[in-house]
Amino acid sequence: MIPCMRLYAYLGQTLAANASAAGNRRLNPYDHWISTYADDGFEGLAATLEALFDRHVSRADGPSFHRLRELYVRAMELELAFFDGWNPRQQSLAHEEL
Repeated sequence: MIPCMRLYAYLGQTLAANASAAGNRRLNPYDHWISTYADDGFEGLAATLEALFDRHVSRADGPSFHRLRELYVRAMELELAFFDGWNPRQQSLAHEEL
């Protein structure tokens, strides 16, 4: 969950800042999603989970440390695969068939 939360916090904050700078934030159909992940509370939760994980990892012995590292790397790989799985051409075709 930590890689996902960190990424979504970053995306929400970046999209919110860009939309606010452009002056059209409320016109975005994804404004609710952006607001959710740009929220300071979500950032705080992501930071808290990172700190808990870091504390746990810092206390882990060799085998446990390596297992935690493997799990974190796997979570990152799954996050990347999620975004790699999106194919705009497939999305267009699916909408054309409706």
